[in-house]
Amino acid sequence: MGIYDRDYTQDRRFGMAFNKRSMVKTLILVNIIVFVINGVLASGTRFSGLAGIGPSGGWGYFSIEKAIYGFQIWRLFTYQFLHAGLFHLIFNMLGIFFLGPLIEDRLGSRRFLAFYLIAGCGGALLFSLLELTVPWVMSGGVMTPLIGASGCFYGIVAALMIFFPFQKIRLLLLPFEFTMRQFGGFILIMAALTVFVDGSNSGGEAAHLGGALLGWLLCRNIQWLDWADSGILVLKPKRKKKFRVVDGGKKGAPKKRGAPPTRDEVDAVLDKIAKSGIGSLSAKEKAILEQARKDL
Repeated sequence: MGIYDRDYTQDRRFGMAFNKRSMVKTLILVNIIVFVINGVLASGTRFSGLAGIGPSGGWGYFSIEKAIYGFQIWRLFTYQFLHAGLFHLIFNMLGIFFLGPLIEDRLGSRRFLAFYLIAGCGGALLFSLLELTVPWVMSGGVMTPLIGASGCFYGIVAALMIFFPFQKIRLLLLPFEFTMRQFGGFILIMAALTVFVDGSNSGGEAAHLGGALLGWLLCRNIQWLDWADSGILVLKPKRKKKFRVVDGGKKGAPKKRGAPPTRDEVDAVLDKIAKSGIGSLSAKEKAILEQARKDL
């Protein structure tokens, strides 16, 4: 993808960044497959009023009793792929479908996968923290199950508020638009009110806030995700593209190759565009950007 095709250099519609190697598409597919398999195997078991989580979900849902007291740490991740019903699944997958591609483009597929899973963990961790420290504001207990990708989705929303705060979004059936900052701020305020004022589904809303909080921290310290580029999270590592800066010369004359910029230099230029716009670049930075666009 060319540099000028990136989201912060032009306005682009949500949900249109799919390609053959899209991590968003893979995550949605995994969620759907798990939901179908779990539905086929479901035995009607109920946990605290939730629809049947089913046999495969029995070892996957998160609860303080199982994950923390029982040291079943894998539940921090597996609960993210379980859903209480069809509408729960559809809501989360639609949100990830429309908003996720922008963050995957910004971070890259590997770092996006790490971001997605860690944000989901943040949902379970804040849920646990509030349940253990201020249980009177929560509606359950240590045995309360937590399932769903909502924490991951809210992490994506927090990332969009940072990287694309003025990107326009229009919700279904509404005749007007929001910026991402307005949309994210609204749903986060509603989640906080539900936890500390209303109390209904306070556990789920706490997970939403936890996903958003950890998503915000990761985006403010994006270098924390650099380890994901090592290929740990994928079976077949991608070959890294090398950027070269070519010195200009007379027309028709052979061009001399300068020292290729490091990845950090290219990332610094991209970060500057995201924060201050493409017009803030110096001549040298524009040259790096242009050559990187050609190489891509």
